[in-house]
Amino acid sequence: MTRKKITHILLNGTTWATFTYVLVVALAQVPRFAGDTIAMTQSAQALVGCAHSGQYIGCPGTNQYGLLQNIPAIFMIWKGMTLESTVTVLGLLNVIAFVVLIVLLWRSFSHGVRHFAVLVVLAGPLVGYVSTTFGEMVQTLTFVGFGLALLKKKRSWIIVAGFLAAGTRETAFVPLLLIACGIAARDARGL
Repeated sequence: MTRKKITHILLNGTTWATFTYVLVVALAQVPRFAGDTIAMTQSAQALVGCAHSGQYIGCPGTNQYGLLQNIPAIFMIWKGMTLESTVTVLGLLNVIAFVVLIVLLWRSFSHGVRHFAVLVVLAGPLVGYVSTTFGEMVQTLTFVGFGLALLKKKRSWIIVAGFLAAGTRETAFVPLLLIACGIAARDARGL
């Protein structure tokens, strides 16, 4: 067996072992009542309560959260799910977004870069958000999707990912603009 083949096997093994570990730990912690997920779910409860009572302006108990955070929570509360059940489902959606993010990074880059991209995510602060709050993983997934769509010049995906990413946070426009400008500057230089 060549040195290159051994390195390839070790790198793949390390990457997927780390991913599996993070995934198992995250799933074991769902539901984890931490971060702003409880406050966001309570805000969704207040919104549903106000809608049921016909109050659409000045609804007490609500906070500002991104559209993609609010929609799933509002739907679940509207359907009668409890706070704990809603937080559990949101936690599982967060884990699913994490898995999709890793798969997207893995499939989008060449051999050497894919390991680096996945290991950066697995070793970075995002791992702490996999099971603690709903929204950060979805935001990261949509931002990465937007950046990759721009890099690969996939117009329909640019629109879809940009629209979804803009709905993740009330302040998402600025980082999306920075991503777009950075990629445009890169393209202008011919890199």
